[in-house]
Amino acid sequence: MGLHGVLQKAAMDFCLWAPIANAFYIVAVPTIEGEVPPTHEHATALLVERFAPAMAAEFMMFVPYDLVSFSLIPPLLRPLTASCVSLCYAVFMSWWSHREVEGLLGDEPEECSVEMEGRARAGCIEPVGA
Repeated sequence: MGLHGVLQKAAMDFCLWAPIANAFYIVAVPTIEGEVPPTHEHATALLVERFAPAMAAEFMMFVPYDLVSFSLIPPLLRPLTASCVSLCYAVFMSWWSHREVEGLLGDEPEECSVEMEGRARAGCIEPVGA
């Protein structure tokens, strides 16, 4: 495969798949775990805070991998190597999505600094089902 094809595949992966996967992970994990209510406002706040850093990490990890993978790694070994790189990225995304959910809606009331059960904070984002 020529350089043009390699660059095209890497760009398609970054521009088409990565935004969908990262946005889903950023919003779904905290919502499923009950850290934030499943509202459009909270999803938007999470995306505004976390999407750009997640895409930067994706760019630093997967674009170089894709360039090497599509040009040097034999097709039969790509699933194995992609799994290893994806595991590292999944660990990062897990850590990233489990950071404190604070300040998502702008100014926090003063009582938000008081820790409550789990990661919820008084007067801020109530856990789903609380």
